[in-house]
Amino acid sequence: MINKIAALLLILSCFDSFSQEPLKPIHKKVVYENDGDIYIQKQMPLYLKFSVEPDGQNYNFHSKGTPDFADPMYLDTEGINFIRSKWAVNKDTKKKKNPEEEILYEIYADGVPPTSKIKLSGASHFERQGIDYYGKGLKISLSSMDWISGVQKTYFAMNGGYQNYNVSISPDIEKTYDVYYYSVDNVGNVENTQMISFVSDLSPPSTAKYFEGRVYEKNILSPNSRILFTGVDGLSGSKETHAYFDEGTDRITESLSFKDLQDGEHTVHYYSIDNVGNEEIKKTFDFYLDNISPKTEIMISGDRHKASSNVNYISPRSTITLTSQDNKAGVEAIYYQVNGGRVSRYGENIILPASSGLDTIVYNAEDRVGNMSEDEYLFVHMDNDPPLTNIVFGEPQFYKSQVLYIRSATRIKFEAVDNHSNVNKTLFAIDEGQNNIFEQEFTVNGEGIHSISYFSIDNVNNEERLKIERFEIDNSPPSINYSFSVQSASRVDDDNGRFDVYPNYSVMFVSATDRDVGTENLYYSVDNGSLMQLDSRLSIDLSALNRSDKMRLVRIKIIAEDKLGNKSEREVQLYIDGI
Repeated sequence: MINKIAALLLILSCFDSFSQEPLKPIHKKVVYENDGDIYIQKQMPLYLKFSVEPDGQNYNFHSKGTPDFADPMYLDTEGINFIRSKWAVNKDTKKKKNPEEEILYEIYADGVPPTSKIKLSGASHFERQGIDYYGKGLKISLSSMDWISGVQKTYFAMNGGYQNYNVSISPDIEKTYDVYYYSVDNVGNVENTQMISFVSDLSPPSTAKYFEGRVYEKNILSPNSRILFTGVDGLSGSKETHAYFDEGTDRITESLSFKDLQDGEHTVHYYSIDNVGNEEIKKTFDFYLDNISPKTEIMISGDRHKASSNVNYISPRSTITLTSQDNKAGVEAIYYQVNGGRVSRYGENIILPASSGLDTIVYNAEDRVGNMSEDEYLFVHMDNDPPLTNIVFGEPQFYKSQVLYIRSATRIKFEAVDNHSNVNKTLFAIDEGQNNIFEQEFTVNGEGIHSISYFSIDNVNNEERLKIERFEIDNSPPSINYSFSVQSASRVDDDNGRFDVYPNYSVMFVSATDRDVGTENLYYSVDNGSLMQLDSRLSIDLSALNRSDKMRLVRIKIIAEDKLGNKSEREVQLYIDGI
């Protein structure tokens, strides 16, 4: 619009400069003779004279009958007029011609000026808002007609004074022209001035380009963008704009879309033609069409465990970062969404809910020209809970007064569970010693009080709080005691040594004491026979061991077992009297 206003102001300023007709030359009314014909300007006075000799004295005619219309007289008829005598007389005989015939003197009256025409040819023409525009190659031709005395001269003035017209005129400067023209006939009739005004438009338009959509660094474009063209011409105006990509087909258009172009370097060619055929030199614009979206990678740093289900287990200490690269324009922003919530612009890391459970991360990236990558997904399982570990003591074991007693042979193991990423390892230490990784059942040596500290770590390094289990190892068997219902009456010496002799009716009482867990069972055997458990009376009837009438040597083995299976053994040899 601004260019149009400027052009209009230019044209108006030209009109103001040359709107006044130049001063015309002075043209006198004259008598014109041609080929024996006499032409007189019709408004000129006519005085009649005669002479009786070819070169004699002239005598003036006077009209007594019409003195008001003679001396001078004026011709009333355009074209041929006659001055006549009554009858013609033969020059030789001086007699009246027979048949009678008037004598006619022809004289032409011309009161009508010539008619001129102008012709503009050889150039394109365009009219807008009452203004005529012509392009290159314009020729101006003038032609005139006069029906009586004929045209004497044609005059024209073109942004200057009047001059004779001889040949066609070719304007070669771009500006507004005011052309005045007229003709004069041979008796001085002057045609009324005619005038035309036109603009000589010799300059091509100038095409401006604009972009609709995303542009980066002036020449990296998005496939979703368009390039728009505006042809600007300050005179006749732009008629049409041509544009095409690379080696494509030239076509008239006001815009081009990039959506069908491949990624890479391209050139757009464009130019405009104005309404009088002036063609702009082709312009070019080199650009890179970036239609490849960024490539985004997601990375989990810190605690991470990938399960066979393709789910990544993480902990609150894990960090999830996004990085993206673009082939040309560069990355504008990375976006992510957690569990269908609000889409956020990525900053330093992704914030996930602290509670344990499955989380879905959707992420993508946009480059600087608006190419958006497809959504990508990462499934992570937040594991905020440590494992739970139990210590398991095998047999034998015994609780007394809330104290656990075991033997050195008792096997110990751990059972750990984790509801999310699963247990990675269990560590334990015996009696505040160095931590060991639990791999298989183990035992603890050494009589007395012991402790085992233990905890488990899951696959994302959630660490269980340290637990301590205290227990006592009892590897000591009971102490066996025995006595008899009567004292030994005598002693006997044999090849095996000296032995007490007890009456046949004697009873042997057996007991066992255990420091920690107490005695569980008492057994005995006689002369390496089968073990028998002592009854509740905890006594052995010696009479049952010798039912003969002779004294007999008896070997009694006593075995005591505590509640952990620790066993002690004592052997007694004695003689029993016969019945």
